[in-house]
Amino acid sequence: MGWIVFHIRSVDDGRFRRSVCEALFFCYLLQAVAVLRAQFTDRKSSINWIAIILLTAVGFCYGRFRFGKGGNMIKIYELPQNNKTIR
Repeated sequence: MGWIVFHIRSVDDGRFRRSVCEALFFCYLLQAVAVLRAQFTDRKSSINWIAIILLTAVGFCYGRFRFGKGGNMIKIYELPQNNKTIR
């Protein structure tokens, strides 16, 4: 995921960045649910609880960044251009 996020930095489309943020939010929450299910149906381990807490926290951060009060902050600002230079 780090490689994907690192390469997305050069993309100038705000809608695409918002979509990636939403996708990461859902991925981390689904991973937390999968580990939670494994904790209750398979061997119980304290490492699972650490993973559940970390995955939920990262997912919550992505969700808050995307859907929270500043959820529309993922924008791309372009400088105004003169019509003569667009040719």
